[in-house]
Amino acid sequence: MGSLLGLFMQAELLKIAGFDAYAYQGAHGQSLEMALLHYACYARHAGSQQVVTADNFKPCPDSRQYIGKIVSASTPTS
Repeated sequence: MGSLLGLFMQAELLKIAGFDAYAYQGAHGQSLEMALLHYACYARHAGSQQVVTADNFKPCPDSRQYIGKIVSASTPTS
């Protein structure tokens, strides 16, 4: 989850350089907004600083790969 902070920091640098990274969409529809909504689902359903479990992940995409991970706004987990 901490990687979102890095993405937004880079987006701000690109904005200063004249490229609107916030409006950019990749070939498959990837965007900063999509990433934010994706990870916000885990914070909303599992809770901040909580472990993603089989009981609290169901509405989130790609959830099986995050079981056992801690929802954190400050540090990435491995």
